Amino acid sequence: MIQETKNEWATKNWAAYKERYNSIDFDRSSRQERIEIKESRAGVPTVRVMSSNEKWIFLHSSIDPVKEAQKMAERVSSESGKIIVIYGFALGYLVEALLETTDKRNLLFIVEPDYDLFCAAMAARDLNHIIGSERVHLLVNDLAGKIRSNFFALYDETKYDDIVMTGLSGHQMVYPAAYHELVPMIKDAVDAKVFNLVTMIKIGPDSAKNALLNMVDYC
Repeated sequence: MIQETKNEWATKNWAAYKERYNSIDFDRSSRQERIEIKESRAGVPTVRVMSSNEKWIFLHSSIDPVKEAQKMAERVSSESGKIIVIYGFALGYLVEALLETTDKRNLLFIVEPDYDLFCAAMAARDLNHIIGSERVHLLVNDLAGKIRSNFFALYDETKYDDIVMTGLSGHQMVYPAAYHELVPMIKDAVDAKVFNLVTMIKIGPDSAKNALLNMVDYC
């Protein structure tokens, strides 16, 4: 019965993912030997991952991952005008809590660097409401260029006045290299957007004037 439920969740979650992001561009097979989905004391799934030094690290609380996520979300500003960058999706509890506590106009940009963990999560619980949300942009990738280009495409410097970063402490321990690269990548994308805006402000009037002066010749 449990296995049937997991298969049902996986089918629905992957269908929602394909609809939301148009395609599935990575291998959905998962190497489970380094990932363990376990039942927390609260009765909901939690997960632990084998780190590079061969230690098991819980990415969510082993006691109550839902309550833990709610407490973390309460520390994140709920005001509008922000992109909230979340390092680590894991089983989605933090993203779920932030959808409830933050302003509905804020975008959640989530980076999950572990393909195998994401595949395991898709079979662990119902994630339809998270994956299908227009407020959520979920990137399952650990490539610096891919993360930067995705954030650059999403970030609107005229719409958002602040970037808030949060995430799972367990993720930072298991994937430290990817985590430390994330902050400068986000900064580079923002700097590039702001530079483009400043450039357009400076040359915009001249471009419009030249277009009008050349209109007769065009005709």
